[in-house]
Amino acid sequence: MQTAPVVPETAGPNHAASSDLKLRQLLGTYRAVEQLEPWVVWSVGWSVGWSDKSQPASALTLELASLKAAALAALAADRVVGPRYDVVIEGGVVDAEGGGDLGPSVNAPRLGTTSAFVRLEVETAHLDIGAGWDAGLGFQVGWQPMLTMTTSASRPVLPAYRDGFTTSQSFRFAKSSSTTETAIVGRVGATRLSLAPVLDRNSSPNQLFAIADNGIAEWALVFDAGVDFRWYDRDVWLEHLAAQTLEPLVDVHVGLRHDQRFHRAGDLSEFDDPTGRLVFGFMVNPIRITDRGAGGIGNTRLTFGGGFEFEGALRGPTRLPSGFRIVLAGRLDLPRAWTAGK
Repeated sequence: MQTAPVVPETAGPNHAASSDLKLRQLLGTYRAVEQLEPWVVWSVGWSVGWSDKSQPASALTLELASLKAAALAALAADRVVGPRYDVVIEGGVVDAEGGGDLGPSVNAPRLGTTSAFVRLEVETAHLDIGAGWDAGLGFQVGWQPMLTMTTSASRPVLPAYRDGFTTSQSFRFAKSSSTTETAIVGRVGATRLSLAPVLDRNSSPNQLFAIADNGIAEWALVFDAGVDFRWYDRDVWLEHLAAQTLEPLVDVHVGLRHDQRFHRAGDLSEFDDPTGRLVFGFMVNPIRITDRGAGGIGNTRLTFGGGFEFEGALRGPTRLPSGFRIVLAGRLDLPRAWTAGK
């Protein structure tokens, strides 16, 4: 009697669905242990005494830790767990233009620019500091258009945008809900802008505008503090687990800035508190390419979107001119791109 040949099974839709279900079960286990762990530690400490390191208490907490470690190892094998930091490189096009607060010079030229920019951002894993808050550090470096002030023989101080180098370090204290995170953010850094004259290509003939002389060299310090709101396309705890905190669907920020580049001296001595600036902006990244190798849970490799940023004077009747930027950009998650390339 002849037996039928054995046909090997292929990885079809049922296999993919099974893998996805297994991954979600692992995520559920990890999340349950993460939420249960502090309550177990508290209840055991309350029942046996905080100074009593009895064996039952140690066994219970060790069992939870072992279960959590096993879930993390399985999730790491499926490329869900990210490194202890997030690294994103962003590039695109900026249309920047000065405007507003020009007083009688409403018909003055707007010395704007449309140019490419690139920026690298790093953010560490968020450390739980209690009461639902966490803390993290960031580092930013980039080449982008920045607001400066210019003068000429026939014009008062006018805003202009110049491409320059910027670098900074930041800290954030954040509190999250289901899919949103609100943070208090502080930043200290420096910018470098060329002091070469600005060419107004819209005038006929073209005019040169000198950078306002206020005793500041090419390098200048900048400090700011504000509130940052992030809305993710999935739960925040999963973004933290995957180390993808720099990939929100929507990011809105508002804050106050001290920019030493606008030091009140020389050509800028007539303005009230020129270094004090109000900053507002947002970015929306609706086009998202995800990592299918991570069980289809949505780890992001690449996003595309756009945004807007406004920078204006903080106070005073004689205000330093303002400016705004419109951004179209793509953001590449470097750890995810590196993992996908292996």
